[in-house]
Amino acid sequence: MHPRFGRSSLRIFIVSVLGLALIAGVTFSAFMARQSHANPKAANVLQKVGGGVSSAVVRTGTVNLATLATAPKTTAKPAPRTNKTDRPIKTPAQLIAYQKATLAHPGSLPQAVSATPPSGANIYNGGNLPVLQNKVAGLTSVDGGGWYPPDQAIAASPTNVFEGVNNVMEVYNTSLGAAFGPWTPDSFFASVKQTNDTFSDPQISYDAQQRFWLISWLEITPSGNDYIDIAISKNTSASPITNYNVYQTDPRIAGSDVFCDYDTMGYDYWGMYVTCTSFSLSTQAFLGNNTYAYSLANMLSGSLGTWDFFNSIQTDLGAPGAYRLSPASEEGVPQAEWITASDAGLLTSTSNDLTTCAMTNTQAIHTGTLPTLTCSNSTLPLSYTDPIGAAQPGTTATVYSGVGFKQIAYRDGRLYFALPMTLTCSGKVHDGIMWADVTPQLTTLTANNPQHSNGIYANYTEQAYYCFSTGDLYMPTLEASIENDLTLVFNYSSPSVHPGIVFTGRANTDAPGTMGQTGASRNVVSGTASNNSGRWGDYSACALNPNGGTVYCGGEFGGPNTVLNGTGWDTELYTIRME
Repeated sequence: MHPRFGRSSLRIFIVSVLGLALIAGVTFSAFMARQSHANPKAANVLQKVGGGVSSAVVRTGTVNLATLATAPKTTAKPAPRTNKTDRPIKTPAQLIAYQKATLAHPGSLPQAVSATPPSGANIYNGGNLPVLQNKVAGLTSVDGGGWYPPDQAIAASPTNVFEGVNNVMEVYNTSLGAAFGPWTPDSFFASVKQTNDTFSDPQISYDAQQRFWLISWLEITPSGNDYIDIAISKNTSASPITNYNVYQTDPRIAGSDVFCDYDTMGYDYWGMYVTCTSFSLSTQAFLGNNTYAYSLANMLSGSLGTWDFFNSIQTDLGAPGAYRLSPASEEGVPQAEWITASDAGLLTSTSNDLTTCAMTNTQAIHTGTLPTLTCSNSTLPLSYTDPIGAAQPGTTATVYSGVGFKQIAYRDGRLYFALPMTLTCSGKVHDGIMWADVTPQLTTLTANNPQHSNGIYANYTEQAYYCFSTGDLYMPTLEASIENDLTLVFNYSSPSVHPGIVFTGRANTDAPGTMGQTGASRNVVSGTASNNSGRWGDYSACALNPNGGTVYCGGEFGGPNTVLNGTGWDTELYTIRME
């Protein structure tokens, strides 16, 4: 989320009023076991996404993170939004109507049985459940005087963890016992930054196979348009405190009246991929989305002169395209770079749609030609909605729950994701979570014919709901280990519980559709304050240590800095391991 535009609390009320109810008398766990392998409809190729090659590399430069001065701390509140214009997908009146209709007709929502709210010790005592190993206070709103909310980014190598928030970054060792920094993106991107610009929406990844650190940040101009600033480490080092090549690229491929927001990043052997939700600067209208592909080899050599782009990826709802989408992080040399989208953010009813897009022949990026990008529409066994916003004590301001999924990992042929939604949880309407893993398919490989996306494979589709009847769950992140064990982290709050961070998980050998076995969960950190800004997130984040099953996560919670005029924020870093 960029710093010149606020997102009012009304925006989180983009919710659905129609839904899918469970058959009476069928338990949630039994329903999940039956539905986790239900057959989706046959894949339908919705589009071959068009695009082109751009030469809009505005500036190039280098930076040595080891030589940068650290950012000063400040007790001032986070910088205010200088332009409060919102960009809702629907009008405020429509959004309020959807919230009222949803609360008034809980039977029309997807139905779920409540899991056990967090309680007791922070650490699980054995079993096929995650163990919280370490935790430490992460970056806060007094570090570097950043914008709000934090927009969390996390990446991990065998030796270090890299945390980024809107206007500051910091590096830790893997035990979280030593910190380096913090530094600002202003100094990191100083060789390409333009006067009076600001930074927002960090994305950080570590390519464990090629040992590259990859960084993306939005650079916002005073006039409101933005650039995508990207960086790649020049040395194949597990430490991110090293030299980088940096580039400033202009995402305005469809005219000047465009702003790139909600960016997400993925990578494969050949390229770094950034997707954006696009808005009109003049009208704030939603314009669709764009995908940008950058050659890793050209970035590494310092010779990035062109890059590829693709116009709007659509879902079954059609034009202008998906509101939120995410490219996958992929190790090795897979047959395709996968980009996943849903109907989230655009719903007027519940949806079962999942759009999977395959970018094949990605080595073409290195030669300045265009890969093939095709998209398929499949039906998930369960439906999802948009969230309505989470309750918190001491204020009527709800917490922004997030929209769609942000962080996608492709491991062992499977895509893992989670998104926030509204459902009826043991008879009570709450924001909860839908989590899933699916196996995307390609068409048969034939000579001189690029493969296309071909839907998802039904026999490896697992999907379930997770909720608490005592409050709201939001900002979920699902991370898979190399053994396909899952860790699910999220925020939890209620009218009596300040926003905190909670985790649960499952072993690959657990029954289909189950999370936390008996539904158990534990606190990472309990909240002590509420946030009156109507803002949250926009993301939480996790990263898997390339050496094994340890997962590093970070996210916002209601801590001591949150009380800075109701707009401050705190983050917590923590490690979870499947035992």
